[in-house]
Amino acid sequence: MSSAPAAPPIPSPVLRTLSLCFLALSGWMCADGLRRAGAGAALAGVYFPLDADRLPENASEARILSLRPVSPFARFRDAMGRADGPDVEAFRLAARGALRWGRNQPGVLLDLGRVALARAVEHGEAADRELGEALLLEYTGRTTHAEGEGLKTWLEVMDPGHDPLPVFRGAPRRVWPVLGAQVAADHPEAAWAFLEPSLRDRSLDLSLAPYVVSLAKGRGSRVDPDLLESLRSRPGLPADLAADLAAVIDALRRTR
Repeated sequence: MSSAPAAPPIPSPVLRTLSLCFLALSGWMCADGLRRAGAGAALAGVYFPLDADRLPENASEARILSLRPVSPFARFRDAMGRADGPDVEAFRLAARGALRWGRNQPGVLLDLGRVALARAVEHGEAADRELGEALLLEYTGRTTHAEGEGLKTWLEVMDPGHDPLPVFRGAPRRVWPVLGAQVAADHPEAAWAFLEPSLRDRSLDLSLAPYVVSLAKGRGSRVDPDLLESLRSRPGLPADLAADLAAVIDALRRTR
């Protein structure tokens, strides 16, 4: 009975590299443990360079902000502290840091986006508007609930004449129907652009069907009746909405 072939030996340079990495990690762990145990001020500056979460509670904001990944809340506090300061670029720099490192805390992005947009409206700074919209768009893509809060904030701050579609077109497709329903009353063109893709692939949540009916009535001949027929034929659509859609579809086909 033949034995299995022996595994090839690990090359000695690789083994030496692995050994050095293990020794370095062990040395850091020992130093970190001694520092935390209060074993001398000489070890007070020993930190793992990529881990802000292991800093002591009395660490300064500057030390926290110098590490990656940094606490998104520290980034938020740093940016908010600069929002009303004379150095406008300092706020933008800090807020861009939150945009990069605060993606696991979407609420930070929402609040900073609101502040940046308010600054843009107050001072007319295009850079602040661009930053604020980037923060709100990132929030919209990252949040797991209240997906429309970013757009809601944008609508509250910006002049009604501004079109939300160019800003929020970059949001994930899964949230487009929510955004479309949110702007259906005041921005019907943008609303239809957000809702139409889910109409075509039949993924639209039927709770949003009333917005489609209302928008279709306003768009008239620009609506494909077959698209509305596809929605009308979906099981579970309330009878009153199905009747409304049938009337719209009939009117469209008579005009063609």
